[in-house]
Amino acid sequence: MNVREVLAANLNALADAGFGNENKFAGRQGVGKTTVRRMRLNEAAAQIDKLEEVAEAFRLRACDLLDPELAARAKAGQPLRMPEPRPPVIAEEQWRALSPRTRAFVEEICQKATAGRLTDGDISWLHDSLNRASASHGAPTASAIATGQPPGGKT
Repeated sequence: MNVREVLAANLNALADAGFGNENKFAGRQGVGKTTVRRMRLNEAAAQIDKLEEVAEAFRLRACDLLDPELAARAKAGQPLRMPEPRPPVIAEEQWRALSPRTRAFVEEICQKATAGRLTDGDISWLHDSLNRASASHGAPTASAIATGQPPGGKT
């Protein structure tokens, strides 16, 4: 299924699930009814700004409207937004053990990394944090990993 087909299926699923029709989709954000109809019928590609405006009508992100699983979630009455990303390298029990503030910070850093917006300060902070955490847990440090040294610095 291509992106246009996914968008059309998702908009139709939202309409079928009772979220509205072209008039309602368009009226909420000022997008033309014809534009929404053409998106729903897979007649034309959506412009990014129009896609974002239609998504805002549902309090979604544009990426949510392009998610191939959205139609299934809408039909099942599940939350429409894709789950927020979280680091896949952290075990679920360790993730839950983090404070909400720490989880929010880690998610923010991951989003910055995904979007290519990490600053030198972010990278420095992450490097220092990894070294502090590794030293306190006896795990290899970031510098040891970078230089190929085994844990404990022994060669």
